[in-house]
Amino acid sequence: MCANARLSLLIWLLLVILALPRTSSASIGECTNTTTRVEWRQLSSVDQQQYIDSVLCLKTKPSRIGLNSSLYDDFTFVHFTLNNQIHSSAVFLPWHRYFTFLYTGAIRDCGYKGPMTYWDWTLDLLKMLQSQVMASELGFGGTGSRNRTKQMPDEAAPFYCVDDGPFWQLRPSCRISLGNRLKFDEHCLHRDVQERSDSYSGSKIANILQERDFLWFSRRLETSPHNTIHSTIGGEMGPPTSPNDPLFFLHHSQIDRLWWLWQQMNLTARYNDYSGDVRNSNGSYSDMQASLSDLLQMNGLAPDISVKEIMNVSSPPWCYQY
Repeated sequence: MCANARLSLLIWLLLVILALPRTSSASIGECTNTTTRVEWRQLSSVDQQQYIDSVLCLKTKPSRIGLNSSLYDDFTFVHFTLNNQIHSSAVFLPWHRYFTFLYTGAIRDCGYKGPMTYWDWTLDLLKMLQSQVMASELGFGGTGSRNRTKQMPDEAAPFYCVDDGPFWQLRPSCRISLGNRLKFDEHCLHRDVQERSDSYSGSKIANILQERDFLWFSRRLETSPHNTIHSTIGGEMGPPTSPNDPLFFLHHSQIDRLWWLWQQMNLTARYNDYSGDVRNSNGSYSDMQASLSDLLQMNGLAPDISVKEIMNVSSPPWCYQY
């Protein structure tokens, strides 16, 4: 990483730390200003617009990890490079919890003042395109258009570019080319919404929340509905470069919310309930089993922390709830 990029990263991390809720010396280990994340439709129109503007702002900020692109693309790059380790493994939930928290800090730095937000897609079962979340006004735009396509030379099918909403001119920099390699190539934000499954229904979620241990809760939550939402939205949300789509972070805040709700059912036990498989960078499974002392890698986006440190988000420095 070049010296300027390293300095920018240190400055950004300092700003994030300074923005975190403070605790007095008499209340170390306790939050004095816990924030509540709310569903997108609960935000005021002012907050919705400010959130959207802050997401767009990330494309104007320089990379914190030395890329020749933007802070917006840093998130996609880190997610792609760690894809094998952070999916189909125990670390799926805590890694994405930390990753999403870092994103909230980035949009705070871009001026967002309202509550952090999530998308409760159970409210939009099999009617996603009618959802306010995907509206052209104060939403994230709809599916890609068959009238606005982009054929990349190394892609079998064209990109169906989003042609409405605030992100229709967004140009993500990262995409996957032939051989599953990352390529820096600005392109339109694209989606291909295909609603075929009810596996993210309220009743299915309620059933998953009844799991008694982390191992099976995490596996079921990731396999479905997590994967279903990614495949339903399609386009950018399909491959490991899925943070290209701003919907990624609303989706993963919902996944984090469901984990939080599951933890609330038995706080004493579930703040320490963590087990499962460990995957290597090549996708193979390690002989080791997951541990609370395992590190959550961020490849320069932020300091690595242990899983243990983020199990309880009701404690500093996280200080949030749903």
